[in-house]
Amino acid sequence: MRGLACRSLQSCRMGNDLGSAARSMPHSSDFASSMKWIFILHADDVVKENWLDLYFKRIKAAEPRVASICSSYDGWYPESKRIEPGEDDFSRDLEIIRGARESVIGTLKAGCWWHISGCAIRVERFFEIGGFRPHMPQLGDFDWLLRCLKLGYDVEYIPRTTMLYRMHSASVSSNSFRRGQDLLEQLELFGIYCSESYLTKQELRTVRMRVVYTALKRILKQPAAGRLQNSGNLLSMCWRASVGLSVDLRSQDVGLSKVMLWLGNAVSAWGIWHLPSVVR
Repeated sequence: MRGLACRSLQSCRMGNDLGSAARSMPHSSDFASSMKWIFILHADDVVKENWLDLYFKRIKAAEPRVASICSSYDGWYPESKRIEPGEDDFSRDLEIIRGARESVIGTLKAGCWWHISGCAIRVERFFEIGGFRPHMPQLGDFDWLLRCLKLGYDVEYIPRTTMLYRMHSASVSSNSFRRGQDLLEQLELFGIYCSESYLTKQELRTVRMRVVYTALKRILKQPAAGRLQNSGNLLSMCWRASVGLSVDLRSQDVGLSKVMLWLGNAVSAWGIWHLPSVVR
């Protein structure tokens, strides 16, 4: 923080995921009046020396409608001693993603480009947008970003790597991934934005088909990895997405809707019949 005016920098410990973080984030007007910005950093991650320097410069210059500032990161795999470099584009200083309908639609198609670990959030805007949803520990950052843009608030992106984002098999995200928590949240989140006309029904069908495909791929990998206890959750995701496809297609193509419903039932039956024998 060399040469930067910073009256105070306080730290507080949160939970292990966005769900617990949502419950432990300060939710009071007193906090909003005493703090202007808050940084979020996962305990597993390691920031670089340029982190606060770059962010404080942007915080001082940020327009009032800017709700958050984020940056690129390096993917760090300590188990294999491998680092995947992020973006370090010195030809530009900043990119501003405006809060608009077009940005919401683009983000739904591109995925969550906002990286919560290492980011800065303007506290006043955080309270206006609303906190992270406790029941979305996997896609809570995606949900918050979409609500931010939908309400017309901007996000600044610094095209520099400011941290090492640790990747390992024992992380909360990895465990949720194996249980299919991310797939469950995808179905809910994209369903909401389809109902609000940010996505077409055809695009929602594509999401549901992708969920079925992804869940089946993970199920097939379960025996080799010795993690059969998660197969039931993944089978449930297949069934839920297949039923959603069946209901959506019923008014357009009766034959195809029956096929999708049959697929959901077949997947569930396969799991009930085969998994006990595999476990034995």
